[in-house]
Amino acid sequence: YLGNIPLDFSENELRSLCGPFGEVIECLILNDKHTAFVEFAEINSAIACHEHYSNRGGLLMGQYNVEFRYSRHVNIKRKKPINHPPNHILFITVSEASKTKRKKTNV
Repeated sequence: YLGNIPLDFSENELRSLCGPFGEVIECLILNDKHTAFVEFAEINSAIACHEHYSNRGGLLMGQYNVEFRYSRHVNIKRKKPINHPPNHILFITVSEASKTKRKKTNV
């Protein structure tokens, strides 16, 4: 992941910084937390990117010294799925339909 990114850091910038090291399959930018995540198709690409920028002490972008670190996450997960096709996992939300008291029943 990248730490200490500028507030206006974009996905295009992220891909241009990381793309030369291999195929980038997913990006997630959390500008308000000054953090970005990049997921490579191959582990060797992530290692090469990390070594390249870490050996230089990071990357200076304006007043921000962007740091490259390994994430403890295996892949990027988003809070809200974006156009995911149906799969074998179904998420069900159960909410109270009425505020009237109901009798407890044993099942």
